[in-house]
Amino acid sequence: MIATVGAMASFQEGSQLLEELAGVEVDAKQVERAAEALGAEIAADESQDLEPMTAGPLPQTLYLDVDGRSLRNCFPAPSRS
Repeated sequence: MIATVGAMASFQEGSQLLEELAGVEVDAKQVERAAEALGAEIAADESQDLEPMTAGPLPQTLYLDVDGRSLRNCFPAPSRS
């Protein structure tokens, strides 16, 4: 809970929120340490799940659609009747 509060607000605000909402006195520095420890744990976990792509022949055309807009530009616009 401490790390989550530290990720959502400033460490000082997180300390105040914990005291107001949960009745727990936690120093802002403690909130900072917990948030940074959680961040490091998440980063380590995410880096373990990455696997390199297999080397092989690539298709002649590759499409990359990140925001949903690029793919629409590949097709003619629908007619408006």
